[in-house]
Amino acid sequence: FSSVMVGASGYANTAGNRTSITRLTTGGEEYLPDSQNVFLMHNRNELTDKSFSIRNAYTVNSYNQLHFGFLYRNTEILYYKDADKMYVYDNKLNRSGMASVYAQDRISLPGNMLLKPGIRATWFGGTGKVYTEPRLAVQADLSENLSVRLATGRYYQFISQVQSLQETGYTRSFWVMANDSVNPVL
Repeated sequence: FSSVMVGASGYANTAGNRTSITRLTTGGEEYLPDSQNVFLMHNRNELTDKSFSIRNAYTVNSYNQLHFGFLYRNTEILYYKDADKMYVYDNKLNRSGMASVYAQDRISLPGNMLLKPGIRATWFGGTGKVYTEPRLAVQADLSENLSVRLATGRYYQFISQVQSLQETGYTRSFWVMANDSVNPVL
């Protein structure tokens, strides 16, 4: 059995802020330049994700089924901040491709047990590296109404959400792409 999937998704967030601060004269050092200070800010964060995948399932026999496939994803993230200062995440446009191949074996064992060993290899263009992701899942059906499941694996995330405290005191979150310097692969 084989299936082909083509998909696209996106995220967009635009926000603006106008903060007005009045300086009170205290006789000490004055940190604001004028008695009336206005700070204007405009943020825009957009994420576009396009993907193509091929998934296959091959039944070896009644106890063994092999799953394997390929995924390609192209991601573009824009973060724009119109403000007076320069910031680490100021006006960034990042694009990157990601290609993965995977294989997983689904083995039915005696005693109503299911074993799923697998591996995925992912190349991420943002770092130019290949990430190996082994996986293992075990399921044991103890009765008709009770089962126990255990799963473990290594997983990588190539985009993440950053929480940033703005100069006007509120917290703003936005999406960024991993690059192995400021934003690590998680």
